[in-house]
Parts: sequence; C-alpha cells; structure tokens
Amino acid sequence: MRKQLVKNSLTGVAQTVLRIALAVAAIPIFMNKLGSESYGVFALIMVIGNLNTLVNVGLTSSLVKFLSEQRKCKESDQDIIVAASILLAFLLPITFLAFVLKHAILTHLLRITPNLMSGAGPLYDFALVANVFLLLGQVFTSVLDSLQRVDLSNFLLLAYNFLYWPLIILSAISGLGLWGVGLAVSAASAIWFTASLVVALRQWGALNFSGLRASFFPLARKQISYGVHIYMSGLVSLLFEPMTKILLSHFVGVTEVGFYDIAIRMRNYAWSIVSKVFYPLYPSIAAIDQKKRVRFIVHDIEQKIFIIVVPMIAAVIFVARPMVTLWIGSNVSILSISIAVIVSTYLIGSSVIPNYYFLTAKNLPSKTVVLQAVSVLVNVLVFFAAIWTLGYYAAIIGNGAAILSSFGLSVWYQKKYLDSLIFDSSSQALKLIAVFVSLMLVGYFTVIIMPSDILKLLMVPIVISVFAVILYRLSALLTPADIRRYFGEQGLLSRVGMKILCKS
Repeated sequence: MRKQLVKNSLTGVAQTVLRIALAVAAIPIFMNKLGSESYGVFALIMVIGNLNTLVNVGLTSSLVKFLSEQRKCKESDQDIIVAASILLAFLLPITFLAFVLKHAILTHLLRITPNLMSGAGPLYDFALVANVFLLLGQVFTSVLDSLQRVDLSNFLLLAYNFLYWPLIILSAISGLGLWGVGLAVSAASAIWFTASLVVALRQWGALNFSGLRASFFPLARKQISYGVHIYMSGLVSLLFEPMTKILLSHFVGVTEVGFYDIAIRMRNYAWSIVSKVFYPLYPSIAAIDQKKRVRFIVHDIEQKIFIIVVPMIAAVIFVARPMVTLWIGSNVSILSISIAVIVSTYLIGSSVIPNYYFLTAKNLPSKTVVLQAVSVLVNVLVFFAAIWTLGYYAAIIGNGAAILSSFGLSVWYQKKYLDSLIFDSSSQALKLIAVFVSLMLVGYFTVIIMPSDILKLLMVPIVISVFAVILYRLSALLTPADIRRYFGEQGLLSRVGMKILCKS
C-alpha cells in the first residue's frame, strides 16, 4: 500500500511540475503574440471552467468515497452509471442556458468591451464545449482514484496538458487569435475525455446494468444527499477566484485581471505540488474505519507538510522578483508582490489538506462549506475595505487574509472532531518559527550577494534548502521513526534520510 501511495504521489508531482513548465513557456508567448489585454480576456472567459462546480453537485468526490468503501460490486457499478447520468442531466440545460445568455454574460458580467468581442465570442463557445468533456471525464478519473490508481489519473492529466498548452502556443503563433485558442482548449478536453473513459473501464471492468431501473433513484438520493454538502463547498469556493477577477474588472481594469491571473496560476502551481503529493490520502482515509488511525494520519502528515512548506515559503518570497524579471520582463513589482503574497499564504493553507480530506470523507462535508464561506466572506470584506486606498493590491491582501482565516478555522475543526492539533507542543511550533526566521535571513543575504537575477533564481532555493536541512537536524524536528514511517524500515532512502535529517 505504501508503495502505491508513493507512486500516486510522485506521479502527481511530476505531472504538476511538467504542467507548470508548459504554462510558464506558453504565457509569455501568448502575451507577446496576442497582447496583455487578450490574455486578460482569456483569463476572464476561462472562469467558465468553474461551471464544473455549478453542475458537479459534489458527485465526483462522493463517488470516490463510496467506491473506495464498497470496492467492485454491483452497487458500485450502478453508482458510476448514476453519477454520470445525474451530471449529464445537470450539465446539458446549464450549458444551453450559458449559450443563450452569451451576450449578457460577456458584456455585463465579464465586462468584455466591443472591440474584443470578435475573439471573446468564439473562445466562450469553445470553453463551454470543453467543459462538457471535462466534467463527464471526472466520473472516470474518480473511478481510477477509488482503485488507488491515482497514477493513471495523473498520467492522463499530463497528456491533457501536453495537448492544451502546446496547442494554445501553436494557435497564438499561427495568428488564429482567441478563436484558435478556444479550438485548442476544446480539442484537448475531448481527447482527454476519451482517454479517461477507455482507461477507467479497462481498470474497473464491465459495468453491471441489471436492476438499474429499480435502484436508480435510491442510489441517486444516496449520492446527492452526501454530495450536496461537497457541492455547496465547491459552489461557495466558486465565489473566490472568479469573484475577485470580476471585482477587479469592474473596479480596476481588465489588464489587472491578467496580473492577478498570473499570480493565481503561480499559487495553483505551488499548491498543486503539495496537494498532488497528498491527494491519494483521500480515498485511503475514506476506506479507514478506525478514528484513532485517521487522527494519527491527519496529525502526523500535517506536521510533515509544514516542515516541507516552511522553506518553500521563504524561497518564494525571495525568488518572486527575479523570476518575474526573467520570465515576463515587465510589470515586475506588481507581479512579484502578488505572487509572493498569494503563493506564501496558500502554502500555509495547504498544510491542512489532510483535515479537509477527513471532513469530506467522514460525514462532515458541511464543515468544508463553512471553511469556503469564511474564505469568500473575508476576501470580499477586505477587498472593499482596501480598494479605495490600495487599488489592485486590495485583491492580493484579501486573498491572503481569506486563506489564513480558513486555515485557522480548519485547525479548530481538527481539534473539535479529531482532538488533535498540527503540532505536538508549543515548543515544536516555536522551533519551526525560529527555522523560518533564520531562513528569511539566509534568503535576504543570498539575494544581496548574488550579482544577477538568474543567479538569485538558481541559488536562493538551493541555499535555503541546504540551511533548512541543517536547521531541521539541529532542532531535531524529525526523528528516525518519522523517516522509517514514510520510507520504510530499511532501504537507501530511509538510511540517507536518517543520516541527513535526524540529529541522532
């Protein structure tokens, strides 16, 4: 089981890193060929991707839960069929309505100006078609996840990104404009859906349709009654990033939406690396029926996430500016500040991923609704409190405050329902704070010493990582038992890990 979990995690990280590399290469080409304003339009219209949240009804996450618990059986076969049917029933009328209201959405909601409509209209149409494939395909990746074959889901996503970004680049270079970008998005999603369907059915086996007519509505009620809480969580989260983009387009401008989108993409990339490592825990936690075991897993892994993200946060703060300078080359200050604040706070928030999985899998999904609602409320309140004095930066501060408030509430839920916190003691937390302060000083002096941006970008993460290992060893934050738990009792990784990271 440990080997499969490690495989699932590593393939997720690899898929994410390659996706980041593709996007990093594509965005400057996009902005150079089509302009910053067109990229802002692209960022706004791709908010339509959140249509998935509107029609998902939480079914894909609840499907992973039920299939993980039930395994391969007649009820599980029918759960898959019912989930796909319900999603299709929600998806078709909402997609049709989105087509009907196209002009109103583009002009009044997204505030697309008339001179940009010739490209925005076709991109909007293609984005809706792409969403149909992306949503239905999630049913089949949920099947793979329930089988602990997250590695296959990751491989399919990797293939999708190898189509998505290169096709967008090709469209931009070929002079096809936003119409070509939309065609690229639609084609990539259709191919991904087909591949996901084929791979999932090969892994799961034939589906049993017998008796489906009699059991359809009871199974639908089961899935919807549980999934609705997950759905509400996702629905509330829909108000976070898209609402911020819409607020920026109304109060600041479309160009600033593009700046915010770049920072959000960097946040998503950093957050995805951490979340991909730990996503395999969700079906695993769903299958565990011992609360004591779940408590230990959530508590222990959150500690390890914090240990991982502390040096990452320090590195992000100091590499943001040289990275933007070398990557984009313009609007350096506004982009580097945005990336540093948003990515850092999301890394802190990512430490409570295991507790979020616990709430989702163990009959407490309503609490995730509250977590998302708190994020949205704090984000909006801070935005309107600061917009008149800080302008664009109100969105950045609002995002950071929202994530930190949700993080605090998640820790409180963990104490209430699992009777545990992230750290074993206050001294352990103080040690980690001391490590972070030390790494910030190391990063600051490294930036001063390095004579060029490229050296800063290369050396800051290396220097901070080396000092982090030294400080973790001196502070004894990791024990040999921790290393053996994650890398096995024997083996090269276990021996090297204990030698480098453990004080004794």
